[in-house]
Amino acid sequence: MKILRSLKHSPEVCEGVSWAIKNLCYGSDEMKSKFGSLGACEELADVVKRHPSNLQVSRAACGAILNLAFGNTVNKMRLGKCGMDLGLGFMKY
Repeated sequence: MKILRSLKHSPEVCEGVSWAIKNLCYGSDEMKSKFGSLGACEELADVVKRHPSNLQVSRAACGAILNLAFGNTVNKMRLGKCGMDLGLGFMKY
């Protein structure tokens, strides 16, 4: 998360880190919890807001957000506090 925090201005870094988080969290409750506790929800929400016109960054960050939130109520609440609660209502499980 340190890399993402310090290099949020770089679309390439944001995209790469987002894809990595997305892949690591897919199907892993342990990784979802770990990344959530490290601030990934907040950092990814900021990435989406910083790069709204970059399709590749937005796709990667939204995919990571989806995997972090799916089945994880704590991460859903973290994302909601960042203003990312719209569209996440379908993730009940």
